[in-house]
Amino acid sequence: MYINTNVSDIQKYNPTTLVNQDSLQAFVRINLPFRCDCIDGEVLGHVFNYNLGTGDTYETIAQERYANLTTEDWIQRFNSYDSDRLPDTGNVNVTVNSSCGDSKISKDYGLFLTYTLRSGETLESISSAANLSSDLIRSYNPGVNFS
Repeated sequence: MYINTNVSDIQKYNPTTLVNQDSLQAFVRINLPFRCDCIDGEVLGHVFNYNLGTGDTYETIAQERYANLTTEDWIQRFNSYDSDRLPDTGNVNVTVNSSCGDSKISKDYGLFLTYTLRSGETLESISSAANLSSDLIRSYNPGVNFS
């Protein structure tokens, strides 16, 4: 598994979309819980450990394995492998910048969500689906272009 967490933890955050731990309907969004850390004293996020396979590139890891939750550049930044010469076996650090918090916000707040936009989605469609105001989403995503 790419996310290094167990199924029962994932099910806790997806009681209606992940009913059976052995299957998942295609193209359904699920919440994946992960810890948020301060990475290298400069960015909030999480580092996942990915086991390389034949044909993997930083681009395919970012886009296909991690559904654009990170970028090829971010993976390159936190690894020593040349982007043109990944080995067929080994490990890669996959860093997801989640903007997961602010020290002024109480830990009692709970789970922050990192959400990858799909083609055709807008700030309005996301806020409606998540039952959150557009202003609240904008406040936690300064400088983001939602179009």
